[in-house]
Amino acid sequence: MFLAPLEIKMTILEKCGITKRIINGLIKKGLFVPKKVRPVKKPIRSPSEEQFYRVADRFTPPFTKKEKEFYIKNPNIFCEHLIKNAKFFVKTGELLYDTSEKAQKSLPVKKAIAALLVIQRISHALLDYNYLKYDRHLEYHDYKESPVGYYWQKLKKLCLLAALKTKKPNPKELATQKMLELISGYGIIIKSSKSKKRAQGAYKFLVSSLKNKRLTQELNSLVKIFRQFSLTQEKEVIITYYGLAPRNLGMIEVGFHHFVYLKNLIETHPDLIRSGYKDKVKKWIKNVDFPLVIIGARDFVQVDAEPFIEEIQNLYKEELQRWMPH
Repeated sequence: MFLAPLEIKMTILEKCGITKRIINGLIKKGLFVPKKVRPVKKPIRSPSEEQFYRVADRFTPPFTKKEKEFYIKNPNIFCEHLIKNAKFFVKTGELLYDTSEKAQKSLPVKKAIAALLVIQRISHALLDYNYLKYDRHLEYHDYKESPVGYYWQKLKKLCLLAALKTKKPNPKELATQKMLELISGYGIIIKSSKSKKRAQGAYKFLVSSLKNKRLTQELNSLVKIFRQFSLTQEKEVIITYYGLAPRNLGMIEVGFHHFVYLKNLIETHPDLIRSGYKDKVKKWIKNVDFPLVIIGARDFVQVDAEPFIEEIQNLYKEELQRWMPH
């Protein structure tokens, strides 16, 4: 008597090639998928416009006290980790990009929707914990809660001291002017001789005003740190907005490619949405332009698979469980 071979049960993303070994490898490299996507308590508000606050600052995980202290002591390592995480964000996003292609092409509709919802959840985890957690600190320069802000405050205080020593009117305004001139002279994209000359002039002004060897050494140290911050920010922008060779898929492609497929499946199969969520889901997916798409996606991802029928919810939960920390 011959027995038929047992069928090995696979989760929806396993059917798309995402093995547990791949997931464990990503977790080992730094992927963290929280139990829920929620705005953080008391987020730091960057000077960026309101839309950036809604989609970025509100969801940016803060550094722990230990992380903050470590990065203050080691600003060079902060820069290294920022670039490392930006690359990880893009490379893992490429994997999710390919997985969303397989899901919408090879899976039945219900399984495809569940798979794309999980991909959406992982994409937001990557965005928050591997990208924004580090990137936003380059915008949080005015906050002592940030490692970048810590050094910004030190430089600001030093520039004010130099301005006060000159006995000129409006010392705070003069200090801000010289500080901005000083840090504007560094970068790899903008190699402006005018900005470099302006930075050199500001540096000479500060040194001559301070007239103190110890303070000049502190100034030199801060200039070196801010030069590294500036170069790191520009490298990170190139990585995230233009992607990595050879594929060159940038932030929008790797972070939201799945959203187009998810939107199309929802629009063509409205019967799979529970009645209480139909209007909400319609609102979340109606936008086609950024950053409005991200604003809708932020609301969408917070409810996991709740808007959908039970079968999709079960498929989603089963797959998401594989990505959770245990």
